[in-house]
Amino acid sequence: MNSLFNPESVALLFARTLLAVLFIFQGYDKLFRIGPEEVAKSLYPSFQKFGISRSLFQTGIWLNAFIEFACGLFLLMGLLKYVSLSLLGLNMLLVSAAMSLVNPVWDMKLIFPRFLLLLFILLFPDEYDVLSLSYFLKSL
Repeated sequence: MNSLFNPESVALLFARTLLAVLFIFQGYDKLFRIGPEEVAKSLYPSFQKFGISRSLFQTGIWLNAFIEFACGLFLLMGLLKYVSLSLLGLNMLLVSAAMSLVNPVWDMKLIFPRFLLLLFILLFPDEYDVLSLSYFLKSL
Protein backbone atom coordinates (compact mmCIF):
# COMPACT_ATOMS: atom_id res chain seq x y z
CA MET A 1 0.00 0.00 0.00
CA ASN A 2 1.38 3.36 -0.98
CA SER A 3 -0.77 5.49 1.26
CA LEU A 4 -2.71 5.26 4.49
CA PHE A 5 -5.65 6.92 2.77
CA ASN A 6 -6.71 4.49 0.06
CA PRO A 7 -10.29 3.42 -0.70
CA GLU A 8 -10.00 0.17 1.25
CA SER A 9 -8.59 1.70 4.43
CA VAL A 10 -11.12 4.55 4.37
CA ALA A 11 -14.02 2.13 3.75
CA LEU A 12 -12.88 0.00 6.68
CA LEU A 13 -12.50 3.08 8.89
CA PHE A 14 -16.03 4.26 8.03
CA ALA A 15 -17.57 0.83 8.61
CA ARG A 16 -15.69 0.30 11.88
CA THR A 17 -16.59 3.80 13.11
CA LEU A 18 -20.27 3.47 12.21
CA LEU A 19 -20.56 0.09 13.93
CA ALA A 20 -18.69 1.41 16.95
CA VAL A 21 -20.95 4.45 17.30
CA LEU A 22 -24.08 2.31 17.03
CA PHE A 23 -22.90 -0.02 19.80
CA ILE A 24 -21.47 2.71 22.01
CA PHE A 25 -24.80 4.55 22.11
CA GLN A 26 -26.79 1.34 22.47
CA GLY A 27 -24.65 0.23 25.41
CA TYR A 28 -24.55 3.74 26.88
CA ASP A 29 -28.35 3.93 26.90
CA LYS A 30 -28.64 0.59 28.65
CA LEU A 31 -25.91 1.38 31.18
CA PHE A 32 -26.39 5.05 31.97
CA ARG A 33 -29.63 6.52 30.59
CA ILE A 34 -32.24 3.79 30.97
CA GLY A 35 -30.29 1.56 33.33
CA PRO A 36 -29.93 -2.22 33.20
CA GLU A 37 -32.54 -2.66 35.95
CA GLU A 38 -35.19 -0.84 33.90
CA VAL A 39 -34.28 -2.77 30.76
CA ALA A 40 -34.56 -6.04 32.69
CA LYS A 41 -37.84 -4.95 34.30
CA SER A 42 -39.41 -4.22 30.92
CA LEU A 43 -38.19 -7.42 29.22
CA TYR A 44 -38.29 -9.98 32.04
CA PRO A 45 -42.05 -10.72 31.96
CA SER A 46 -41.65 -12.10 28.42
CA PHE A 47 -38.84 -14.44 29.55
CA GLN A 48 -40.21 -15.45 32.94
CA LYS A 49 -42.41 -18.16 31.40
CA PHE A 50 -39.25 -20.01 30.27
CA GLY A 51 -38.08 -20.47 33.87
CA ILE A 52 -35.17 -18.05 33.62
CA SER A 53 -34.35 -16.61 37.04
CA ARG A 54 -34.54 -12.84 37.43
CA SER A 55 -30.95 -12.64 38.70
CA LEU A 56 -29.60 -14.58 35.70
CA PHE A 57 -31.65 -12.39 33.37
CA GLN A 58 -30.37 -9.19 35.00
CA THR A 59 -26.80 -10.46 34.79
CA GLY A 60 -27.33 -11.08 31.08
CA ILE A 61 -28.65 -7.55 30.59
CA TRP A 62 -25.64 -6.06 32.42
CA LEU A 63 -23.23 -8.20 30.40
CA ASN A 64 -24.98 -7.31 27.15
CA ALA A 65 -24.82 -3.58 27.87
CA PHE A 66 -21.17 -3.74 28.96
CA ILE A 67 -20.12 -5.72 25.87
CA GLU A 68 -21.89 -3.29 23.55
CA PHE A 69 -20.38 -0.22 25.21
CA ALA A 70 -16.83 -1.49 25.81
CA CYS A 71 -16.43 -3.28 22.48
CA GLY A 72 -17.87 -0.25 20.70
CA LEU A 73 -15.21 1.93 22.34
CA PHE A 74 -12.46 -0.50 21.36
CA LEU A 75 -13.71 -0.59 17.77
CA LEU A 76 -13.83 3.19 17.62
CA MET A 77 -10.19 3.38 18.70
CA GLY A 78 -9.18 0.47 16.50
CA LEU A 79 -7.95 -1.68 19.39
CA LEU A 80 -8.64 -5.37 20.01
CA LYS A 81 -10.67 -5.45 16.81
CA TYR A 82 -11.09 -9.21 16.47
CA VAL A 83 -11.83 -9.75 20.16
CA SER A 84 -14.41 -6.94 20.07
CA LEU A 85 -16.02 -8.17 16.85
CA SER A 86 -16.15 -11.73 18.17
CA LEU A 87 -17.77 -10.66 21.44
CA LEU A 88 -20.26 -8.42 19.64
CA GLY A 89 -21.10 -11.19 17.15
CA LEU A 90 -21.63 -13.72 19.93
CA ASN A 91 -23.70 -11.15 21.81
CA MET A 92 -25.89 -10.54 18.76
CA LEU A 93 -26.39 -14.28 18.24
CA LEU A 94 -27.43 -14.74 21.88
CA VAL A 95 -29.78 -11.74 21.78
CA SER A 96 -31.29 -13.05 18.53
CA ALA A 97 -31.81 -16.50 20.05
CA ALA A 98 -33.38 -14.99 23.18
CA MET A 99 -35.69 -12.74 21.19
CA SER A 100 -36.66 -15.67 18.96
CA LEU A 101 -37.71 -17.61 22.05
CA VAL A 102 -40.22 -14.90 22.87
CA ASN A 103 -41.36 -14.19 19.31
CA PRO A 104 -40.09 -16.41 16.47
CA VAL A 105 -40.94 -13.76 13.86
CA TRP A 106 -39.51 -10.71 15.65
CA ASP A 107 -38.43 -7.73 13.60
CA MET A 108 -34.70 -7.91 12.85
CA LYS A 109 -34.47 -4.46 11.25
CA LEU A 110 -32.15 -3.19 14.00
CA ILE A 111 -29.84 -6.17 14.39
CA PHE A 112 -29.40 -7.33 10.78
CA PRO A 113 -27.61 -4.20 9.43
CA ARG A 114 -25.27 -4.28 12.42
CA PHE A 115 -24.55 -7.93 11.81
CA LEU A 116 -23.75 -7.26 8.14
CA LEU A 117 -21.39 -4.42 9.09
CA LEU A 118 -19.71 -6.69 11.63
CA LEU A 119 -19.21 -9.40 8.99
CA PHE A 120 -17.89 -6.86 6.48
CA ILE A 121 -15.28 -5.62 8.96
CA LEU A 122 -14.42 -9.12 10.13
CA LEU A 123 -13.86 -10.41 6.59
CA PHE A 124 -11.95 -7.36 5.34
CA PRO A 125 -8.19 -8.10 5.17
CA ASP A 126 -6.33 -6.82 8.22
CA GLU A 127 -3.68 -5.20 6.00
CA TYR A 128 -6.17 -2.46 5.15
CA ASP A 129 -6.97 -1.55 8.76
CA VAL A 130 -4.21 1.06 8.87
CA LEU A 131 -6.35 3.93 10.14
CA SER A 132 -6.46 2.58 13.68
CA LEU A 133 -4.68 2.96 16.96
CA SER A 134 -3.63 -0.67 16.79
CA TYR A 135 -1.78 -0.12 13.50
CA PHE A 136 -0.15 3.02 14.89
CA LEU A 137 1.04 1.19 18.02
CA LYS A 138 2.44 -1.71 15.93
CA SER A 139 4.48 0.71 13.83
CA LEU A 140 6.25 2.25 16.84
